[in-house]
Amino acid sequence: MAEDRNQSEGPPGSSGTDSHSIAAPSQQSQEGTGTAEQNDTCLVNLGQANFAQADFVDGGPLTSEETRANTESDFRNPSSSPQSSPASKPAGSTRRSSSKIANLRAAFEKNATSSDNTSTKRRFPSGERKSDRDAGREREYWKEIARLRDERDKEAALRVEYEDKCTALEAIVEDLRLKIEVQETGTVSNRSVAEDEDGHRQGIDAVKQKTEVNEIQRLEQQIADLKRTISTSTRMETVVSDSALAQEMEMLNHELQNWIVNNFRKAKGNVPPEELCSRLERVAVAKDSAFLKPMYAAFDPAAKLAIYQTTATYYIMDIFNSPLLFGMSDDQEWQINVRQAAKSLSAVLGPETYNKWRAITLDAVRYTDSLQEVADVAGSTIVETICKVLSAVTEFETTDARRISLNGIVKKAISLAHMFQVQRAQYEFHLPIPGAAFEPATMDDLSTHEDAENRKESIAKCATFPLVTKVGNEYGGNLLVRNVVVKAKVLCGHREP
Repeated sequence: MAEDRNQSEGPPGSSGTDSHSIAAPSQQSQEGTGTAEQNDTCLVNLGQANFAQADFVDGGPLTSEETRANTESDFRNPSSSPQSSPASKPAGSTRRSSSKIANLRAAFEKNATSSDNTSTKRRFPSGERKSDRDAGREREYWKEIARLRDERDKEAALRVEYEDKCTALEAIVEDLRLKIEVQETGTVSNRSVAEDEDGHRQGIDAVKQKTEVNEIQRLEQQIADLKRTISTSTRMETVVSDSALAQEMEMLNHELQNWIVNNFRKAKGNVPPEELCSRLERVAVAKDSAFLKPMYAAFDPAAKLAIYQTTATYYIMDIFNSPLLFGMSDDQEWQINVRQAAKSLSAVLGPETYNKWRAITLDAVRYTDSLQEVADVAGSTIVETICKVLSAVTEFETTDARRISLNGIVKKAISLAHMFQVQRAQYEFHLPIPGAAFEPATMDDLSTHEDAENRKESIAKCATFPLVTKVGNEYGGNLLVRNVVVKAKVLCGHREP
């Protein structure tokens, strides 16, 4: 119908496109008055169409200038305008609709691609977030390691406490077993039964007393730690007062004494002295046997615990009598150089200057890893030697718990010996030999049955802890002055005729 209308309105022999592009003169004259109005209408329609489709060209929207230019172009070219000719309207509409669909499809594909990229970026974490998670896992790992170490230390302390309780309970069980035997056989007198009951009560009292002693020792240790912390934090140098050092030595003495009581109080005391000396000679070297043999040759069952502690203290004395720092050997070059420098400077410098150099130098090297490793190995050797000698004398098998607890005491002795060595003052350690004359100025008697008059003629049967003497003043000078810091702990007795 549109083609028939175009043919009827155009000149003969002309096509629909010609009639759309070139109008007849008569038609132009008739429509001359409405040209301006028609042009305005075309501009409005074309602008609305371009605005409605968002003017996408090559996948992107047109600017306002491009939109107006396209509108004016459509107005100048009536052939492309949908109102110029009824015959060209269907084809132009089809092309314009196809262009709209293509532009919208391109816009949708671009949006889809951008969404995929965004989702891909969101799906995979960045390297920074991954490193943060790795750092968090590492912190959690080390936190777990620290927690497990704390639990291990707590379990070790709890195990030692339970072992002490088991030892006390074993004594109670032994007393109960004797009571049962007495009831079954009926061969023991009423006096023996009363003695067993007294022993049972004494065992319970001993457990209570031991608990109180442990609590007191724990509090004393805390006080000593606080004093040491205050002393070290308020001084420019590593200077510790004599009273603090004496308190540390007393704590070491109590810990060693408790270790002896807990592990060897059940040792048999009715062994002949000749047998004890024979056992000692089988495990001890000649030098050690020469010091310890007089005690076992005059072995007194009532003093067995003091003799056992003297044996352990004798081997621990190697820690305090070591030149410079315990653990320094000739295996490493820097340790050899320190020893040679100390030997040379002691002959060149004055006492006060040399002691200052010695204190500063040893304080700087005592925490090195190499020295700590050598000191730990040497301390383990002392632990094994003490356990071997006491096990041979008492015929008690060495247990891991006994070895671990003694190792802690030896490590504390090493730390305490290093503390003495980094002081500017000089300290001497001496363990009285068995049979030495008793000296009240330098010895404390552990026995309670001796009076002051008889003690003057007594001898030291054994020394459970050494004498500590300070030589000179706190600055390392005036070496003629000697002060007793800790008296030796001895068990007095009378000399045999």
